[in-house]
Parts: sequence; C-alpha cells; structure tokens
Amino acid sequence: MLTLVRRSQYGSTTRLGVEETELTLSGATTTWTNAIPAGVDVLGVTTRVTANITGASGYQVGDGTDVDRWADVSLTTLGDTTDMSDFTDLNRHIYTAQTSIVITAKTSDFTGGTLRVTLHYLDVRAATA
Repeated sequence: MLTLVRRSQYGSTTRLGVEETELTLSGATTTWTNAIPAGVDVLGVTTRVTANITGASGYQVGDGTDVDRWADVSLTTLGDTTDMSDFTDLNRHIYTAQTSIVITAKTSDFTGGTLRVTLHYLDVRAATA
C-alpha cells in the first residue's frame, strides 16, 4: 500500500491511495473482496499477469455491476499489463460503500495463473474538528 496525504492547516485531507493484491485465478470469476474503501473516488484499476493464465483467453476487470469497467483484454502471458487505455468506462466513480473488484474469465473458466491487481484512488475528507 502506498498513500500520499496532504493535510490543510485546519485538518482537511486529500489522500492518493494505491492498494495491490495478488490473485490466484480459478473458475469463472475471482474476486478481491471489499477492495475499494467506502467514500473514495476510484481513478482506475490496473493489472499485471504474474504467472501465465490458463483456460481463459483473457479477462475482464469490473466492480460487480460493470463486468469490464477497467479492462476487457485478451492477455494471458507473464508480464502482460493493463492501463488506462484498456478502461471501457472513462468516467471516475465515487463508491459510497466498500466494493469488490471482480476478474471475469473470457471464453472459458480460469484453470490457472495469477494476476497482480492495483487499485488507484483519491480520498478527500473535511476536518474532523
């Protein structure tokens, strides 16, 4: 986790956060449960294949309501990455509740592979006192 925080003289904060996890892929979907904190503005989600993906011909990255919000790619090889050019929805979204990130297999189920998933977000808060 990497967090950059800027605090105003009165205590309000702006935080730029980056959270990562490594997911072992299996079945039709693999979920990073409650990855997105409540109340944040998600700038995007990026991925890197860290072990060759087998079974599926690629994957989609979504939030449980939009299956491919951050990617719909045919990547399966070690080192393949996604970035903003792979987003299918270029609008940022503020999530009012904790939300999961869901990786969905394309054409058939995942039978193996790992994916590093990175969440990039902005969190702004008023002073508490």
